[in-house]
Amino acid sequence: MDTDGIDNWLTPDDRLDLNNCDREPIHIPGSIQPHGALFALADTGELVLASENLREFLGEEEGADVRALLSGVIQESEQSSERFAMDIQVKGGEVTAIVHRRDALRIFELEPRARVNMSHTLTTINRASSALEQATTRQQAYDIMVKEVRALTGFDRVFAYEFDHEGHGEVVASVTAPGIDDFMNLRFPNTDIPKQARQLYKLELTRSLVDVDGAPVALAPAINPVTRQPLNMASCQLRSVSPIHIKYLKNMGVCASFSISLVIQDELVALIACHHYSPRHIDYHLRQACELLARMSSHQLARQNEQQLRTLRNKQLSAQVELLSDLGEDVSVSTKSPAWERAFNFIEAEALLIHIGDERHILGSPPEDLDAVWGVASQLHKEAGIESAHTESLQEFDAQSHGGGLLLVPIAQLGWLAWYRAPRDRMVVWGGDPHHDSTKSLEPRSSFDAWRERVQGLGRRWDQADIEMAEILRRGLLARFDPEHLAEGDAFERAMQQLREYVFFLDEQNQALYRVSDDLRQFAYAASHDLRSPLRTIRSFLPLVREHVAPYAQDETLTWFEYIEDAADTLYRLQEGLWAFSRVNRVNHIENIDLNMLIQRVIAEHATGLAGAKVQVGQMPPLRGVASQIETLFGNLVDNAIKYKHSERPLRLVIAARKKKGDWVMSVSDNGIGFPAETSERIFEIFTRVHADRAHGDGMGLALGRRIVHHHQGWIRASSEPGQGSRFEFCLREPRAPSAPAQ
Repeated sequence: MDTDGIDNWLTPDDRLDLNNCDREPIHIPGSIQPHGALFALADTGELVLASENLREFLGEEEGADVRALLSGVIQESEQSSERFAMDIQVKGGEVTAIVHRRDALRIFELEPRARVNMSHTLTTINRASSALEQATTRQQAYDIMVKEVRALTGFDRVFAYEFDHEGHGEVVASVTAPGIDDFMNLRFPNTDIPKQARQLYKLELTRSLVDVDGAPVALAPAINPVTRQPLNMASCQLRSVSPIHIKYLKNMGVCASFSISLVIQDELVALIACHHYSPRHIDYHLRQACELLARMSSHQLARQNEQQLRTLRNKQLSAQVELLSDLGEDVSVSTKSPAWERAFNFIEAEALLIHIGDERHILGSPPEDLDAVWGVASQLHKEAGIESAHTESLQEFDAQSHGGGLLLVPIAQLGWLAWYRAPRDRMVVWGGDPHHDSTKSLEPRSSFDAWRERVQGLGRRWDQADIEMAEILRRGLLARFDPEHLAEGDAFERAMQQLREYVFFLDEQNQALYRVSDDLRQFAYAASHDLRSPLRTIRSFLPLVREHVAPYAQDETLTWFEYIEDAADTLYRLQEGLWAFSRVNRVNHIENIDLNMLIQRVIAEHATGLAGAKVQVGQMPPLRGVASQIETLFGNLVDNAIKYKHSERPLRLVIAARKKKGDWVMSVSDNGIGFPAETSERIFEIFTRVHADRAHGDGMGLALGRRIVHHHQGWIRASSEPGQGSRFEFCLREPRAPSAPAQ
């Protein structure tokens, strides 16, 4: 959504109803929720816009100079171009000031500062992070999120609301207070969340409505005097809420709501929605903690998706290479070729239709209305040409069809293949009637009881893996049977064309993976950067607070302080690891490195942990690279050897190098507790800890090490057996200057 333009939005004279709510300009409401206040300064420092309750919120008389009262946060805003928050004291009490820039203004939002149980918050985040790290399915990730968000916020109902490919939502996980309906497994139509609201959910990951009965407070003036347009409030925490959404929540009986967005590759995949049956304000810092959980969960979901797609894609590529091999080098192909049996098993389907020239053949279980299915497939092929195509509803093409779905792949200009999925009637349970009459102004449905609808005639959905499979096969068949190359009769040229097609496809996939990887790196960099300042403040002030309260505190209180300090230290290590991980490719100060001196320095830095150990260091080769990163790599490997040493024997550490095919291969070996052989790849994944109960750590060390090795154009591998020690081997070369893939 282009939130900077208003050409397509409703005007003040337009009648707002459910037929046009997707054009409601919810980013420029001109008002805020009444629990806070807002003001804006021009670059000159002049106060040009404010909410009508500003001085009342501050506890000041009319005419008071706001700039003088809030000089501290105003001065801080002059130094920062990014959004930040600061807790300040005013006559009306302690408030949190949230500052960001928009529309040539510095916008200051003021909210009441609530007392947050920091120990509980840090413990919850740490527990959730560990649980998400171990989650292997989407369902597990959703279950963890709803449980921990409710533990943090205390809302009556917290549920995960996952979107399908059409934008409909389904409740897939839920935790509630006693006596509260959980909505579990209910579906909600895509019209419940207009398209512009979905865009704002991606822009700001948390959204809070404190009280549905709170009267919005207007901004004055209504027009930004700098831009001569309404103030764009897309990034405002206090932005007032659409009257349609207010009515929707009131119909549901809800008094307060809070939502957390789960976004993967700029796609809104789910919401964690929270409902309360009395007004409820969530402190800004607590909302930030929930946002951190959302980013962790989104990362875990993206990681699971990527692993599943990679495994399936590799399997499909292998199978399709075998298929093309089965087809051989003949210039013609038959519908009865045994190779199509292999194609039939590519994906789950009831039948495979094969049409080449004037020949037709079918594998599997023919549908009862076979002629209708052949007709729809031919129509699909005619419309798609040499592209693949799919449908989940044959009845959209032929009303007399029994239904089902087709996924069609052309065989160059020779014909086509089409997988058929039979129709499956299914019962969909909606949260209220999805066909509610929307012609009444501001009247969303008032009932959210389970409403059952039988869906008929649709085949099972073709998912992303199915569609990618079709595209891979289409390109392979195009290269194999392209008429121009067939006319030449040159088998070598056909093979080269096929290889070029696969290289082109793999290059596209590599660029997609690069973009995903870069998104994750940017997230790690931003998250670790944003955490630095508050964590530094927490760790600096905790000892001072402890010293101040120690003379009056009971033993239990001091124990709580230890828990808080441990949690803060854990978050600090995690933040430092993320910071280092995200910056590997940003650092390119390449120099000549004396590895012998570098390793001796690493050994000296770990002298305490290596006390009593037998350390053997061989002669190391010269190297060009980023010295600080190489030192971090060796330091992490030595640190691992110390952490996981065997309790029944002294540590033996061997660092060596050997020449192999023109490269130097270095190794770090120990006689510690080792790890299972099947985890030799997984231990390099971020946040992975094979021995989570054995030693403190954040699961970043080996992931960072592999990233450093890859930055130096090398490789790293690990081998071990439980109880027999570990061996890490790696090759390092001079890094290349970073470059993005071609666009």
